[in-house]
Amino acid sequence: MGEFEGEALYHSSLDPSEYQELLDQHGFELMDHIIEDQNCNEQTVWLAQLRDVD
Repeated sequence: MGEFEGEALYHSSLDPSEYQELLDQHGFELMDHIIEDQNCNEQTVWLAQLRDVD
């Protein structure tokens, strides 16, 4: 649980392996994954690129 603008907020996330599996299933290649990136306000970053479909 958290709070957003004074209101209770429930948030959750998938396991990192589930995100990776979903990206792969939908044709994306993971380029980078940074947990709590200091350059991004400690947010987790997933950078993926659509694979070539040649």
